[in-house]
Amino acid sequence: MTEAKQLNAVAEVLYAALETNGAFLVTLDPDGRPNPMTIGWGLVGIAVRKPTFSIYLTKGGYTHETIRQAESFTISAPAVGTMTEALELCGKRSGREVDKVADACLTLTAGRAIPVPVVEGCTAAFECTRLLFSERENGDVVVFGQIAEAYSLSEGPTAPEN
Repeated sequence: MTEAKQLNAVAEVLYAALETNGAFLVTLDPDGRPNPMTIGWGLVGIAVRKPTFSIYLTKGGYTHETIRQAESFTISAPAVGTMTEALELCGKRSGREVDKVADACLTLTAGRAIPVPVVEGCTAAFECTRLLFSERENGDVVVFGQIAEAYSLSEGPTAPEN
């Protein structure tokens, strides 16, 4: 499978997750502690012939602070209908106040290309090096990362049957 075809296949899994419960963005805080956050949208694209991933963050939030000082981040996409409680907790609680990895009962595994872990039990992962920030008039920040690795995680669970 070509790089572009693999990127598209992994992006399809991500988009399905984003259309439902979301996906996990993981950064490392200044002490090296992982900080997962739920994202509801992301965009896979190409910029200057390099695969990129962009996300919106609220300026001043803890994840914004951690990604500002970090050089990399990961995105982990669970199968549709899975990990809903963990996604909800990571979307509502601040990593500044709680250990979301422990509270959400998440297990992390080392990234393949960067020092930031991915969330086990997900079906797809993106590992990105941070490229730049673009501040919006409304206070949001767009973060652009170059995709270093994009891959399927075959060990991820499937959605529960109805």
